[in-house]
Amino acid sequence: MKTIANLFRRVRAAAAVLVLTTSMAPAIVINSVDGIATSKALGDPFDNVVTFSLNGFSPFCTGALISTTTVLTAKHCFDTASPSALEVLFTNGAGATQASRSVSEISYMSSPPSDFYGTDLAIVRMTQAIVGYTPFKLAADLVVGEVARMVGYGANGTGDVGHQGTTDGARWAADNVVDWIGAPGGEGGTFYAAGANIISTDFDSPDGTSNTLDGGVFNSSPDAILYEGTTAPGDSGGPLLVKRNGEWTVAGILLGGTTSTSAYGDISWWTDVSHTEARNFIEAAGGEFVAAVPLPAAVWLMLAALGGLALLRRSA
Repeated sequence: MKTIANLFRRVRAAAAVLVLTTSMAPAIVINSVDGIATSKALGDPFDNVVTFSLNGFSPFCTGALISTTTVLTAKHCFDTASPSALEVLFTNGAGATQASRSVSEISYMSSPPSDFYGTDLAIVRMTQAIVGYTPFKLAADLVVGEVARMVGYGANGTGDVGHQGTTDGARWAADNVVDWIGAPGGEGGTFYAAGANIISTDFDSPDGTSNTLDGGVFNSSPDAILYEGTTAPGDSGGPLLVKRNGEWTVAGILLGGTTSTSAYGDISWWTDVSHTEARNFIEAAGGEFVAAVPLPAAVWLMLAALGGLALLRRSA
């Protein structure tokens, strides 16, 4: 059923159509203080974040390498795609292809009653193993207030104007805070749609006036963090990353968002990979989950005394 929610969900996967018509494939949008060069520098190291070619057109959605033969991405990117039409592209930070692999199979997670219940996941299996690239592990747990990093491919964009369709093909990244886990968060403390197992992040402006997930149950801070940004068309299937034991791990896969411009106030939604059904699906494809190392009780007491949630929110 083509609901309004589904249309907004697919905004983030619009790159293929836009490439065909306007050569536009917008991706990560960062705040105007940190700027474009910072976003590119943040994205450069993540050569295990990939993009796809569909019938020769790229970039088309984003994905995360989770084993030498499999990529985790969003199901809605490939609803009608044939494996023979796809190619997995491994690039450098500037977007130049360093390696590619054809695709033998696409496996989809089941989706009753909708992707907003944490089922918008797909496994892309490559015909040949890739060497020289380190697969991501996945986060077995996640807490509201954690700082996370998003990575994707596409065009220039800053929060004051959103994406403008000026594409360079580079891999970009930005940070945000896990504002909510559950049904997809909506503006003004409401839920955008029924659902569960969805991570919500909102794009706060440097002046603190764009706190979309304010009020209600969310209690989102209006303060922007260092490197704050959001997602845009072309980022679907890309990872939301958190540190576990000093290593970047996949906590979520991009489902969609609320605006077509990705300016301040935009909300991004991510499928939480740690819930039971998602974890079973991913582990069956070779994904490995890791949990955070628990802090000693004395450390938690010290964090609480210092305002631990604020510390979590502002740590890089």
